Amino acid sequence: MKGHGRNSATKRAAQRGFSLVEVVLAIGLAAFVLVSLMALLPLGLKVNKTSAEETRAVNILTSLEADLRNARSSNSLFGFPLPYTNAAGKTAFNPELTTNTLATKGLQEDETPGTIASARYQASVIYTAIPPAGSLLPVEARLIVNWPASTNTLPQDLVSKSQGYVETFVSFPAP
Repeated sequence: MKGHGRNSATKRAAQRGFSLVEVVLAIGLAAFVLVSLMALLPLGLKVNKTSAEETRAVNILTSLEADLRNARSSNSLFGFPLPYTNAAGKTAFNPELTTNTLATKGLQEDETPGTIASARYQASVIYTAIPPAGSLLPVEARLIVNWPASTNTLPQDLVSKSQGYVETFVSFPAP
């Protein structure tokens, strides 16, 4: 009777543990999952960086749009020329600007204008329609924020030769 009890206890103990095959399969499965997650980590970091840059560029674009809408007949806070000047209390068309004139500035992350060589972002304004002063037609402009800042002066280069960009078309009333 005693011998039978030991065999029964040994069998129960053996049934409670894992076999070597089961342990190897579990470790292999865990290794596969970990390797898969590690392979996705660089992609996730890249997407996170791109998302942060796009968010920052959109914030700059929004500030630039508000600045152009609110500036009246003088230079904007970002330093972009406006289509109208204010001479002796009278609004007049700015003769320096014509349709499709490109104005571009380098911007730091805190939106302070600087040289393009030292800036992270580049903000550009292209006036696509400038009506005469006193007209009821709106001023129309294309705003582009690209990164990194470059010395490209062609609108298509701002988009095609950058790591990323955001753009919008805006219109605002002439003064």
